[in-house]
Amino acid sequence: MTRSIFLLLVLFGFQSFAAETALPRSAEKGLANDRSVLVYSVRLRMPYGASVWEDSFPATGSSPLHILFTKDSACPRSPHMNVYVRAAGTTHWQPTRFQNGYDYYEGGGSIDGLRFEISQPYYTSMTCSWKVYAEAGGTDPVLTNEELIGALNYGGGFANDMEFLVNPARVVTQFRLAVPEFCQGMEILAASTVTEGVKDKATLVSKSQNLFSVNQGNGSRISKILVSANGPINKACQVPVYVKTK
Repeated sequence: MTRSIFLLLVLFGFQSFAAETALPRSAEKGLANDRSVLVYSVRLRMPYGASVWEDSFPATGSSPLHILFTKDSACPRSPHMNVYVRAAGTTHWQPTRFQNGYDYYEGGGSIDGLRFEISQPYYTSMTCSWKVYAEAGGTDPVLTNEELIGALNYGGGFANDMEFLVNPARVVTQFRLAVPEFCQGMEILAASTVTEGVKDKATLVSKSQNLFSVNQGNGSRISKILVSANGPINKACQVPVYVKTK
């Protein structure tokens, strides 16, 4: 399913998003990956400054998305954009994570809406054609090169700062708590790490994947992971713990 439409953005001076964090996209030059599938296309006229565009469509696609513009006289360069997607059948817009030219989003399933928050600081107006590809079978680089180092024992109910010991010989940059399907109802509330006896709150990267970064992604030689969770009483299970090191 693809759609091709022309829209005029009329939200001048819209400043409710952080334009300084928005990033440009690449020009379409042909895709080497034959698994890429065109799922959406649109032609937008973008005024100078900040503007917002969004659209709904039948459920399609999967994470990651490859969002490219057609470079021509009407669109000589990409504006800066923050991209949001809406998971099919929901009403919530969630931000994508732009990495290595692709937009990744939590859950990875079909979407039925796109939202562009645009910063266009170059011209009075600019008209660009955009194409959105879904990378069939794409792999999120955040989850590659993980290593399974054991399992956290969870006894059910509310548990605060459950300890999981880690060999501090290597620098851990992120960890993931892979709650198994048979442990439905368990929710990870928070996680921290301990380095040389000092407790530090881990940064949540992905709620759906229970993925956390250590020391703002810079990593540390941690000796413990502390996990707080809640769930049904007597719902005991073991939760595999994966780490990424450098």
